[in-house]
Amino acid sequence: MKIMEKAVSWLKSRVSPHYPRQPELLAIIEESFKEWQTVQNQYNHINPDLIDYMIYRLSAAEKHYTALLVQAKAEGVKAWPDNLTPHISIQPWAEK
Repeated sequence: MKIMEKAVSWLKSRVSPHYPRQPELLAIIEESFKEWQTVQNQYNHINPDLIDYMIYRLSAAEKHYTALLVQAKAEGVKAWPDNLTPHISIQPWAEK
């Protein structure tokens, strides 16, 4: 989960003045991510009688977080600069 924390940190450093809601949105995304992590940790130590409740909470936290990411994407928040493209290499053993 360190990758997500780094992504949120990077996003915070790249807030554009064209989107005044971005700082608020990034704070909400970060809080939602922390809530999701908390629920995941609680799920690992839950009383078996409460498993259905924890599955519900885990699902809700995950959906909330992903919905916020979709909203951030719609508002133009990016996790990396436009000029950075991922390097994809095909391993020789993977070729057919």
